[in-house]
Amino acid sequence: MQIITLTTDWGLSDYYVGVVKGRLYSMIHDVLVVDITHSICDYDIVKTAFIVKNACCEFPEGSIHIIDVNSYEQGETNYSKARPYLAVKHNNQFYICTDDGSEGFKGLVTAMLEKLVNEDGKVYDQAVAIGPMIMMKFATLSC
Repeated sequence: MQIITLTTDWGLSDYYVGVVKGRLYSMIHDVLVVDITHSICDYDIVKTAFIVKNACCEFPEGSIHIIDVNSYEQGETNYSKARPYLAVKHNNQFYICTDDGSEGFKGLVTAMLEKLVNEDGKVYDQAVAIGPMIMMKFATLSC
């Protein structure tokens, strides 16, 4: 069974957590989605680091941890723009999180997926993507 954890600053007052979990359960047949927390204060990366460091290490190898905190930045003209994401493999666990520029693969998620698939030579039965349609299409073609 694939374990995927969610650590976010989304809160629980709207439908977004439900949409993401519904998409994961619909696309991966044997998955367990674990909510670590959705109550981190907006953009509090210090608290996020503390929670992730102490919680994620308790999960088995192969777990995927989605960390979505600080995913938007305020632009100079007072609009928000989405930050890019990165994926990191550490101690045989996978972390997908907002890219603050300090770690991980530099580039698009689709390029990272292609690199991972080509690197390990495995054939995958399914790919799961949550995001723009073009990214989801590429993810399924890559695997």
